[in-house]
Amino acid sequence: MTTIHRPNSRPVAATLLAVFVIATAVTALVQGFKPTTAFAGAAFPFKTEDPLQNGPVAKPFVSGSTMAYVSLSETGGQYLHVADSAQHTDVKAVSYPIAGSTEIGISGNYVAWSNGYKNKWNVFLFDKYSSNTQVIVDTMNELGRPSVDAGQLTWREANFDQGGAQIKYYNVATAEFRTVVASKQYTNPVIAGNRIAWFETSVSCNNDAYRLCNPDNSVKNLVVYDIQNKSVQVIAQNVDTVYAPAISSTRVVWTAKTNGHYDLYQYEFSIGQVVRLTSNDTDETYPVLANGRIGYLGKLLNDTRRIAHVFTIATHEDIAMTYKGFNHGWVSLTDNRMAWVEVRKDSRIKLYDFDLAASSVDIDNDGLSQETEQKIGTDTEMKDSDGDGISDTDEIVLFHTNPTTVDSDADGLTDYQEIYHYKTNPTKFDTDDDGYHDGLEVKTSHNPFSAEKQKVNPKKFFVWTAPAK
Repeated sequence: MTTIHRPNSRPVAATLLAVFVIATAVTALVQGFKPTTAFAGAAFPFKTEDPLQNGPVAKPFVSGSTMAYVSLSETGGQYLHVADSAQHTDVKAVSYPIAGSTEIGISGNYVAWSNGYKNKWNVFLFDKYSSNTQVIVDTMNELGRPSVDAGQLTWREANFDQGGAQIKYYNVATAEFRTVVASKQYTNPVIAGNRIAWFETSVSCNNDAYRLCNPDNSVKNLVVYDIQNKSVQVIAQNVDTVYAPAISSTRVVWTAKTNGHYDLYQYEFSIGQVVRLTSNDTDETYPVLANGRIGYLGKLLNDTRRIAHVFTIATHEDIAMTYKGFNHGWVSLTDNRMAWVEVRKDSRIKLYDFDLAASSVDIDNDGLSQETEQKIGTDTEMKDSDGDGISDTDEIVLFHTNPTTVDSDADGLTDYQEIYHYKTNPTKFDTDDDGYHDGLEVKTSHNPFSAEKQKVNPKKFFVWTAPAK
């Protein structure tokens, strides 16, 4: 069992420091920095004590304070973990490794996943309260990603009897199994409250009866199933999409291709009307839905970057997460948090907290708040953004140097060398104004404090009081 470290508000002293920084130094420095995306909340990395869990990791799924994710670097394969930030716990759902094709669903205390091994497929259900894992399905038919809401599950399963696929349903409380529909091609279903939603088409994939296929090259109908009444409603017809829908107790959301790119659409059950939510130059893909917000991966047209976004339905406000050169993937959303992965060799899970003010968070404990670092362009996860041996706070408050470059005045000497070794001015190209920059004078053993060009003995002249890096 490991511990999750969630960043808290800084002490009063650190808060005063941040206020001082903003008031006295940031204004002067910000002109030379590249601003980053402004945030309404704080994005911070998911962390545990065990370095194995810090990366690489994948497939985060959040619900309340719970997050399920896959650790990719442990001995023997990849493992499914269930973490709880409120209880400060992180446990393995099962003691054995899972398959690379594992798909996950999460709701409250339940985590469900499908797993394929050789010719067997299973749906498992983990209860974090009892730490019990049970097998819900054991079949030779390939299974899609399960969706779970409280004690109800739904999943897609290959249809051995007729080809195509089936939508299945299971109720934990009553132990009821149900085949909702069968004999067409379906996307993975999603469940919320009394409803299940999916896309379907009659187009055949010509696949093995035991195998699932994704009918990506055809238009589909969006269907919602009422669990209690056992009735099916077609919400939208001839939808051009390759992604599964998202659903909550009040609405269903999906992406559809219009004018060459994908936009967001919704259907509110109380109103009974399809509404187009976005019309822009961004492909909105892989939507997830919670608490009136839509999380998605966005890609600008003629661009290759995929960036996690959150779209607020009521206000149409759209916020893009910080992009640091790595594509984002695996967006998941709950009432107050969004999670995604920076897709790289040593991948990391990122969290965005809608309720946590950026001004109250200092991820790297350097004395600068998340909000301040985003304004001036420093790295929110590193105390020393430019790696020159001086913390970001010291560069701004004490030395007035640029914390995003190792040589603020471009004189050939690093800020660290000028401050601690040679005592020259790290913000002035030529400390003594003699026409020779400090780097050249030090290199040729001339005194950078005097316009007279006498040679000096560096070992005697310069004071070496540098602290350990």
